[in-house]
Order: sequence, then structure tokens, then C-alpha cells
Amino acid sequence: MAKTVLLLGDTSHPEIQLLQRHLSSAGAKRLILDTAQFAKQFHMSWSVSRNSGVLHSSQGHYAFEDIDSAFWFRYSLSANEATTMQTQKDYQAMLGTLLACKSINWCNNVEAIRYHQQKPVQLAHASQLGLITPPTYIGNHVDQAWAFVQSHESLICKPVHGGRHTIQIRRNEVSVTDIKQMVSQSPLTFQRFIEGTNIRTYVIGDSVHSAEICSGATDFRTDSNARLLAHTLPDATAQQAIDVCRAFGMRWTAIDWRFTSEGEYVFLEANPAPCFAEFEHQSGHPVSHLLAQMLLGPKPSKV
Repeated sequence: MAKTVLLLGDTSHPEIQLLQRHLSSAGAKRLILDTAQFAKQFHMSWSVSRNSGVLHSSQGHYAFEDIDSAFWFRYSLSANEATTMQTQKDYQAMLGTLLACKSINWCNNVEAIRYHQQKPVQLAHASQLGLITPPTYIGNHVDQAWAFVQSHESLICKPVHGGRHTIQIRRNEVSVTDIKQMVSQSPLTFQRFIEGTNIRTYVIGDSVHSAEICSGATDFRTDSNARLLAHTLPDATAQQAIDVCRAFGMRWTAIDWRFTSEGEYVFLEANPAPCFAEFEHQSGHPVSHLLAQMLLGPKPSKV
């Protein structure tokens, strides 16, 4: 029987397009769900007596238990003048019944997504697992932040939650007033700038694929001219990548490292819903193929 696979995202995403092709070739039913279009392009029902839900869309009516697997790529709620805070909460609560469905083979599940949003805890967890992490301050206490900035010549600054790009700052180019203004807007993550090259590693199950990202930008995501070069992790580091993926409750992930001239791999973060289309295009690594196999395979007994 053909498997039914739910893809969270929309058809404009090249990642969703790649997965669609592989799943179509395998004869799977594909259900594309753009959560920002809740109540516009799809609806949901929930039966308390049966403890089950139904997804209604132009693609058909699907009971939650009939969805074999799901790929979490992008999740957002509609935001416009007609959408109130209460409406947002109602949509989120309703969608939560689907995201929490345990019978679905999630790649990745909602717990892994939420854990990634707790980046301070994630970074500490990586350190506890034996990975090298950068000296870091996270918070919005002016004196503490300023003391950390003063203890390092060059630093990077980024949001605690993620979403905005990373910037680089230098100790001799900022004042305590600058830092006060920065942390007064929101808590921030400050890290010592690690000299080295960017390495991105994709872990899909037990498969590990890496490449060096050649870019002069502080945040390579802002560099449209970034190039990828072949890179193979040492066996011990590849095993660490697999261990991190499992320890963080993920079935697949993209890990960002800084590779130093001393040969050390410094862990930056592990993302449970990363982009991969450009990486696959430039590196030739079969990320989408492996993800499709995971979605079509059996649900693991334990992540």
C-alpha cells in the first residue's frame, strides 16, 4: 500500500520540491501543508470521543492515523490585521493536535524543534557530550555582557532564539553604551570569534555528509557567492555528530562547526529543520534522497 507523507512547508521551497520528486517516484501520496494557510487552504477537525483528528484540504481528507510520516520544514501562522492574538493561539492549539500525533513518523518531531529553540541549553548539552564549544555569554545583563566582550578581542553576536543573522564585533570598536543598547532590546548570545573555516555536516540516521563552506562573510547565509568544497570528518567527529543528533532527539540534523588551524572542530549548533537544496546541488551529497528513504521507512521504536 502506498504511504501517505505529510510535508510541512509550501511548494515554493526547493527542499519540498526535491522531496516531492523522490516521494512521487516511490509512489507515495504527498500532502503539502503550509501552516500559514490554516483556515484558507486547509481545515482540521478533532473528535474527543475517538481521540483522533482529521485534516481537510483540497488534496483530500486524511485521518491523522492514516498519515504514515511527516517532514517538518517550515511552520508559521498567518499574521495579518484580521488575526488577533487569541486567534493565533487557537490556530496553534489546533495545529498542536497534529504535531503531537505519536502515530506519525516525524522527521523531526515537535519536541526536537522546541529543544532547538532553547539554544543555551542545547549548547551546554553539546559541551556535556564532549564537544568543543566556543566561550559564550548569553543574556541581557549589561555588566556581565560587557565583561565578556572585554575579555575577547573579536566576538560574534547573534539572537538567542535564532532567525536573525550573526554579526561580528571587536572589543576596541564598541563601548559599554553600545552593549547596553544592544541587550536592552533583547537577550543576546555573545561568543568568542573562532578563527577557522565553516563546516556543515548533515546527519540523516547513521549517514554523515559534510562540506566546507568557503565564504568571507561572518554569516555565510548572507553570502550568495559562498562555495562548497569536499570535506570528510574524522571518524571520531562523525560519530560525535551522530551522537549529538540522537541526544537532541532528532532523526536528522545539520550541524555547523568551525574547523580551526589546530584541527579542532568547534560545535556551533545543530538545526532540526535546515535548508539543504543548495548544499545538495553544490556538494552532490544525496540529502533529499536519504530523507525520502527515512520518510518511507519504518517508524523507529525510539529516537
